[in-house]
Amino acid sequence: MQSNETKIAFLLNIMEPLLVNDMNNEYAMQSGVLEILVALLKTQETQRAQVQSGSVLRPYVKFALRCLTSAIRTEPAVNRFFSIEGGISKVIEILEYVED
Repeated sequence: MQSNETKIAFLLNIMEPLLVNDMNNEYAMQSGVLEILVALLKTQETQRAQVQSGSVLRPYVKFALRCLTSAIRTEPAVNRFFSIEGGISKVIEILEYVED
């Protein structure tokens, strides 16, 4: 039986190529996909002590980052991403602390 995290990773893996299409990307922005992706990223533990003590990367974080990069290709999407509280700082934390 698959865990919920694995199921989320599978769905994000499907969603990422869909976001490359401009029409789908616009619909995703209207539907709040950026906010959902940031919320998923915020579930990843990034405190240095906990990461060093064996905390692992959640299965869906890489896919969420890939979806995020596909989604923020346009200027309105970038502006919206920067307006999401904690979005950019969480991405930077993940890139800085998680060695995977």
